[in-house]
Amino acid sequence: MRAQAMIRLMMERQALVSPFLSETYEDLFRQFSPVHTRFWIRPGMPPAIQHRFTFDTEAYNRGLRRDRIIIKGRFQSGRIGYVFTDELPIFIAAYGQQAQEKTLTDEMVLRVLQDEGPMSIKMMAEICETPSKYIAASLKKLQQAFIVFEDQVDDEWDRAWYLLSDELGIDESPEYTKEEAQKILLHRFFKAHVFVTPEMVRNFTGFKVAEVKALMNAGLEAGEYQPAEKMEESGYILSEDIEALENTADEAPDTLFIMDNNDFLVRAHTKSLKKAFIEKPYKNLYYVLYRGQFIGAVQGRFTFTFDELEDVQLKSEYAEDKALKKRIIEALYTMYDKETSPLQRYAGKPL
Repeated sequence: MRAQAMIRLMMERQALVSPFLSETYEDLFRQFSPVHTRFWIRPGMPPAIQHRFTFDTEAYNRGLRRDRIIIKGRFQSGRIGYVFTDELPIFIAAYGQQAQEKTLTDEMVLRVLQDEGPMSIKMMAEICETPSKYIAASLKKLQQAFIVFEDQVDDEWDRAWYLLSDELGIDESPEYTKEEAQKILLHRFFKAHVFVTPEMVRNFTGFKVAEVKALMNAGLEAGEYQPAEKMEESGYILSEDIEALENTADEAPDTLFIMDNNDFLVRAHTKSLKKAFIEKPYKNLYYVLYRGQFIGAVQGRFTFTFDELEDVQLKSEYAEDKALKKRIIEALYTMYDKETSPLQRYAGKPL
């Protein structure tokens, strides 16, 4: 298989060649779900899909969230994310935790919500005469089991909690088995990424190793997937994509993006990115995507005032490219004020 064609097709499907129109927003959101907020922002902010559209998706999602068209939940090993409410049964089946023995605090929280209706953590703590931290821990557990949900209708921190079945009318009898739901999400993941490895699936979905292996094996046996190689890396593609790849240009476009840690594409490569760009002594604040491949990391510190941009760590073959250096720095300064967050070094050398 042609590696550049795989990269090109992935970029086309993820709107990284040219931004998609607003009419396609819902489709891409569903494909990227669960969608996360930007990394290192205050609690309560809506999710965002960066670089793929010409409008502010964060602001747009604020309206979708207010109207409960999208809903906040805990997926992917308990991480906060947003999905379309009408697809919640898929994600409940794929991610719902098995019922655990309820603690006394769990029982009190559920009884209060049943008897008194929706309320904030602070109000529940007062009624239960229990510290807020214990109420919050119980709600997190119940949220991950899809028994309660947090109605994040605005950016405020003190939000109401509801019983999921009462408020949204979710049918208690499952519409999907766990395997059926995971298969749907895996197919979406393949469609967006084109070339997929088991590690990528685990990085993004949080599915267990055994679950990913079983899903992949079932797909191979059914002829849905087939083995492929991309730049000496072994993985898989959808069988239905063979024709699309044959008709895709064998060249990735000359694009450059500074990608957030919570970006859909970054989340799929988290483990390999951490290995490629060592976080010592600084953290990787963003990753540099050039021609559809990750070539570097912007390192530094997130702070509650002005972020500190310490260095741009790059793969060796790109470190001396002066034109690329200019583009990366210019892209950074569309995100940051040069006076308050100046970049200190580039490829280890002081600026």
